[in-house]
Amino acid sequence: MPYLGALGHVVVLDEHGKQFLHVHPISSDQTVFEANFPSAGFYKLWAEFNFSDTGVMHFPFAVKVFSNE
Repeated sequence: MPYLGALGHVVVLDEHGKQFLHVHPISSDQTVFEANFPSAGFYKLWAEFNFSDTGVMHFPFAVKVFSNE
């Protein structure tokens, strides 16, 4: 169910609190997200979705991004 014009929102913050990303789904009918992380390291993510039976819910994640080099 759309919320603020999208099926979902994801915000990303790097471990130093200096890099911030706001990501929307790549299409209007699937909650698939793509993000390009600026560098390797730890990131905190918060996903936000609107459900018809429970309303808006938030889901926190922590990820480690590895370098491709």
